[in-house]
Amino acid sequence: MYGTGAHGLSLFFKDAASKLGWTKGVVEAVLHMSLTVNGGERIRAALQSAQVAVFGKPRAITVHAPTRFAVQLMIGKDVMRSKEAFFKVVCNDWESASDGERAAEFRNTVLANGEHSKFWDHLARYIEAMPPFSDAIHQLEGDRPMLSQVYDVLVQLRSHLEDFEKRHPTLKGLKALYDQRINAAVKLIEEVYAGKPDSPSYEERKEQIKRKVGSLMLSGIPSELEYLMDTLTTRKEMELPGGGKRVEVP
Repeated sequence: MYGTGAHGLSLFFKDAASKLGWTKGVVEAVLHMSLTVNGGERIRAALQSAQVAVFGKPRAITVHAPTRFAVQLMIGKDVMRSKEAFFKVVCNDWESASDGERAAEFRNTVLANGEHSKFWDHLARYIEAMPPFSDAIHQLEGDRPMLSQVYDVLVQLRSHLEDFEKRHPTLKGLKALYDQRINAAVKLIEEVYAGKPDSPSYEERKEQIKRKVGSLMLSGIPSELEYLMDTLTTRKEMELPGGGKRVEVP
């Protein structure tokens, strides 16, 4: 369950990079900038020189790892913290730095020209929205928390997105993506651990849940799902919001 939860949150990063307009634009731009800097010796040298002039030392721009979707956030943070150096390169040192087919697109992104007019603002909002998801992935991959903690984390992440979209009403869509990818699994956890008196017998509920899994976050790991449901009869139950119960799993 823990690894599956982390995988589901990683896929949420992937969805944000491919299915939602404003976040897709941010991710594509920062990946392009990372590729340009790390793949072009002249631009990289010019950026490092500008970083030394501005910050006193060079700063790396993380290289993209296609199978680690949360690395997109790391790249975005690297780009943002070197914003002043990027401007120095494209405004002062561009003739010596610009090489390769990606150079023009790189410069337009930095200067927020044309279709990139909201790049820096959207990047700042992306960096505001996504860190809790990266933190949760690391927690689920490393700490192996109890299932009740996993549930609480997933609920808190949804609340974070609700607050984010209230603060930025023109930047909608992340909560809807979360509901499609993650919240269905949250509801599944609630149903698995519901302790309602009129609920079906354990075996009946177990079969119902297995049929409902389908393409949700828990699909593809029936053995883990059975293990989780087996805890219904062997583990300590705790109250869920709304009066239901869930089970602590060490």
